[in-house]
Amino acid sequence: IPGLVIAVATNHGRDTGALQALAEEASGNGLAGRDVELMALDAAFSHVAAGGIRPVGVEGDRGIGKTRLVTHWATRARQQGTTVLLARCAGLDRMVPLHPLMAALDQFVESDRRRAQALFGPQPAYRNLMDVPRGDPTPAVIAPALNASVRRRMFEVMLSTFSHMASAGPTAIVLDDIHLAGELTRAWVEFARARPSGVPLLIVVTQLLNTRMSSRVDDRIPLGPLDLAAARTIVGSPPAVDPNAHTAANQIFLRQLPDNHRPATPTAKDHKPRPTARAHNGHPPQPTPPPTPDAAR
Repeated sequence: IPGLVIAVATNHGRDTGALQALAEEASGNGLAGRDVELMALDAAFSHVAAGGIRPVGVEGDRGIGKTRLVTHWATRARQQGTTVLLARCAGLDRMVPLHPLMAALDQFVESDRRRAQALFGPQPAYRNLMDVPRGDPTPAVIAPALNASVRRRMFEVMLSTFSHMASAGPTAIVLDDIHLAGELTRAWVEFARARPSGVPLLIVVTQLLNTRMSSRVDDRIPLGPLDLAAARTIVGSPPAVDPNAHTAANQIFLRQLPDNHRPATPTAKDHKPRPTARAHNGHPPQPTPPPTPDAAR
């Protein structure tokens, strides 16, 4: 884009790495107490399969399980052959335009170069958005406050990239913690939603309850505390106390309960017999007199 120069020292795949690790971990584990929410995500994806871009918001308090839910769903969908991109939003996104989207696309390109080249050609168009002109010795750092024409061009290039991906089959992108992203990323979601239907793309965003993104979403999936049965499934053997009473069903704290409530393993020291006083010459034991000043000295 003429006139747009961005110089940022960053690895686009960095923020997605932790999320990808969670997805790999989730592949071998179940998800207790979230069947309704998983079915809601499945239903939303079935809706876009008929053609159309559909944003879905997963909302809840910190630690309630938003990331766990979407990574589990993404892993299961991938195992069924669906293309799902994962991106974690962070503070850097406020300075780098559309950083989470570019990070997710970079991860896709690096993971399957042959398929990416078939879809995008040798040089994906979205990567040209970040190219710095060689003749400019002092490139500037541009904040998300771009003029309308540059902004629209960036949005169109990014949407075209996802459209190419979705042309091979329904596609989903997960933007975790979108409340941390820059304004451009949130605006792009609304821009994509307003485009003519025909692109089978599901956009899943996670966000805190009190920081809802301004753009509209078609479905909201609220996450509340787990019920007692699901909480006990995570904890394992039921402790003597109600786990929800101590954790408010926060999954992060629930996973600590098994260690906190597990009885300590007895040791040999714990089983040493206590010394008992025995009679001396048939007389009851006498109390030990306090030390004299000379002995104490």
